[in-house]
Amino acid sequence: EKIMNSEKYNAKVLKKHAESEATSREALRKVQAESDARFKKQCERIENLQKAKNELKMNRNEINTSRQTEQALHAAAVKSQEERFAAEKKVQQEDYTSKIEKLEEKFQRKCEEVECLQMDIEEEEIIAAEDAKTDVAVDVAADLKDAELTGDTGHVNVISDGIQKAQGIFEAEAGMPKTQSGEQCIAIAV
Repeated sequence: EKIMNSEKYNAKVLKKHAESEATSREALRKVQAESDARFKKQCERIENLQKAKNELKMNRNEINTSRQTEQALHAAAVKSQEERFAAEKKVQQEDYTSKIEKLEEKFQRKCEEVECLQMDIEEEEIIAAEDAKTDVAVDVAADLKDAELTGDTGHVNVISDGIQKAQGIFEAEAGMPKTQSGEQCIAIAV
């Protein structure tokens, strides 16, 4: 009987142990399943965070690329504007220089024309003064001859005054004052 009791007891212990082992296995499976579920969720979270991080990185790279492209375009536009402005300024300067050169040439031609005209006028005045002097001298000579014949001395004094006036005009023209440019002023004697 002791052996039987002992076997029963052993069977009970074995049964309890088997039940306890089954319960432990079941509890372990539950804990393992929960742990696996948590690990799976964490892995999914990590994966999602990694995806979000990669997306943010891509967005940041796109933004940086976009910003760099925008900066490059802006720099190119500014450089283009500066080059265009410099080219326009150069063309304007060349145009102004050309206009100034043409005006200077025109001014020089006009100065030469004025100088030629002044020389012509001076020559004509000298010739006219000499002709007037000659005419007066001829008239005086004729009047003197007439005075000798008629004896009228009052007429001769008037004529000699006319000769002195003509000589005064001629001398005044010869001694005309000069302008700042060194050219003579034109004086018309009446």
